[in-house]
Amino acid sequence: MNFSQSLLFSKPPDVDDPQNFMATLLDRLKNSLALTLDHFYPHAGHLVTKKEDSSPSYMVFVGYNNSPGAQFIHAAADMTISGILSSIYIPQVLQSFFDHDRVINHDGHTLSLLSIQVTGLVDGIFIGCSTNHSMVFTAQEKNSSISLSHPPTLKCWFPNGYGPIIHCPFIHHDEFINRFEAPVLREKIFHFSSESIAKLKAKANA
Repeated sequence: MNFSQSLLFSKPPDVDDPQNFMATLLDRLKNSLALTLDHFYPHAGHLVTKKEDSSPSYMVFVGYNNSPGAQFIHAAADMTISGILSSIYIPQVLQSFFDHDRVINHDGHTLSLLSIQVTGLVDGIFIGCSTNHSMVFTAQEKNSSISLSHPPTLKCWFPNGYGPIIHCPFIHHDEFINRFEAPVLREKIFHFSSESIAKLKAKANA
C-alpha cells in the first residue's frame, strides 16, 4: 500500500482576494516540490519490471522513460476545518483528499510514485501526500545545485551475499499481488494539546 500523510491549515483571516491567495499558494507549493525532487528525483520516475523466463525471476526498478512524473493536484471541497476535527471519527470523504487512496505499490508501474493533492476548504487548506512504499529509501542527487543543511542518510543495507539487485522467483505479478477490499472500519481522531505534545517530546528526549 502507499504511505500517506496530511497537513491541515486554516486560511489567514484577512485574505482580501481568496482566488489570488490560492493561486500564490499553489505556485509556492509547486516550487517547493520542484526543489524537493531535485534531491529526491526517483520520486518523479515510475516502476519498471524486467522478467527472465529462462531462469524465472522478476526484478522491479525505477525508470524514467515515459514516466507520469510526480503528481500535483488542486481540488476544492465545500467543507470546513471544524467539519473534519469536530467528529471523533475521520469523515470518509477524506479518502478523496488523497490521490492514491487504495493504490498498491505495484501500481507504480503506471501511476506516479509521489502525488500531492491540495484541497481548498471553506476556511482552510488540506494537503494530502501519497508516496509509494517502495520509494521510502531513495538516493540523493549528488550533482544538485541546491544543497541541504542536513541531508538525509539514505544508505541502503543488504544482507551479506545479496543485493543491490535482488531477483524475485516469479514470472508474473499475479503470483504475488493480491488485491482485496479492506473491511469498512471507522477511523478515530485523537486530539493532543500542545502541552501534552511538549511533555511527550521532553520524555522522549530524556
